[in-house]
Amino acid sequence: MSVCFDELVHLTEKGLYCPVGDFYIDPWAPVARAIITHGHSDHARVGSSEYFAHPSTVKIMQHRFAQTSSAGLPLFENVEGLGVELTALMYPVPYRQTVNFSDVKVSLHPAGHILGSAQVRIEHKGKITVVSGDYKLSKVSSMALDDLTCEPFELVQCDTFITESTFALPIYKFRPTIEVVAEIYDWWVECARLGRSALLLAYSLGKAQRVLAALRQLALSGSLTPNFSGNFPGPILVHPAVHSLCEIYRADGVELPDYQVMGRHSQARSSQGNQPSLSGSASDSSKADTFQADTFQANSSHANSSQANSYESNSDLDLEFKELESGDSASVLKKGGALIIAPPALAESKLARSANVSLGFASGWMQVRGQRRRRNVDRGFVLSDHADWQSLTKTIFATGAASVLVTHGSSGALVRFLRENGLEANDLQTRFEGGE
Repeated sequence: MSVCFDELVHLTEKGLYCPVGDFYIDPWAPVARAIITHGHSDHARVGSSEYFAHPSTVKIMQHRFAQTSSAGLPLFENVEGLGVELTALMYPVPYRQTVNFSDVKVSLHPAGHILGSAQVRIEHKGKITVVSGDYKLSKVSSMALDDLTCEPFELVQCDTFITESTFALPIYKFRPTIEVVAEIYDWWVECARLGRSALLLAYSLGKAQRVLAALRQLALSGSLTPNFSGNFPGPILVHPAVHSLCEIYRADGVELPDYQVMGRHSQARSSQGNQPSLSGSASDSSKADTFQADTFQANSSHANSSQANSYESNSDLDLEFKELESGDSASVLKKGGALIIAPPALAESKLARSANVSLGFASGWMQVRGQRRRRNVDRGFVLSDHADWQSLTKTIFATGAASVLVTHGSSGALVRFLRENGLEANDLQTRFEGGE
């Protein structure tokens, strides 16, 4: 089965497919050749033979695909640092570098969603289609730049724009990240005053690093009130699932504050250097170098093959409360005053329901009244890695696209709006999950 609203990209039972280039974009079934927009598990699934992605996304996929070893895959000794069987090729493609698949030109452009996130620009015989993946536009605050953890969204002109619609309703209007994180800091201060720890639930890939980087920027700017000795009211603890991805961010130049890893003895990570990095990571060259996909071999790497099923996919999400309380974190939790950052999977854990812990949730869904109550949290912070309604509509019109295809999210509302405003718009029923 194939649905064709665009001559370059068709919707098939395996995902978005470009027949003239013979490749898929973020397929949800194993394929021969996949171009991946970013490392979240609803977009980057294991099982394909070849992957093309931004270098940071390649690192994230290597890490996340390796986690499937806990599901019973055979282990081998330290192959490329992964410790797993390797069966797929991964090709790192820097932003704005052109890859040729036959006579189809493909390039990746910053999406502003998470580290390494990319839009996919596809050009063939003068026609251009852009697949957005998940994306977020930066919002400038008087306090600082909106994001320090990934390159900002880059507008790409096209004929057809395939866009996400996770928060495609007018009620969603997001504030700059730095302003929301300042509120998280105030909540942390209040918890510390009461002798409690603040447990913030945030996606381990993207959201957690966004919060950490913004806290560091606030501390360096002198904007925190009150400003404690050491800048913060207590230590920062992160779940092991968060820590492992923070290591990838750090390796790519993103500066994060000191923290402890929950459940480990004397494991603290220090921020690199004394000055904040406003760009988050080193920019790729804008030079449009070209190579042939069939012959490109430099810097290739590998991953094992298995099927990932969830947006938040890590083998260590299910650590028991007693494990998280062990090591140096035990005394910290007992004393109170810590900021703990952990994945949403811990929402119903013993840790989250501890009397000495206040539970917060960082998510775009917190914009809706009643979500905090349904999630059973003490505080909700409206913080998303996705574009809000205004950013979505602004971007779509700015691309100059005459045709718009809308995927995962509130697609119906966005399609109606676009049609009412003179654009050709259709709904694509994909298996992407959106996010927070």
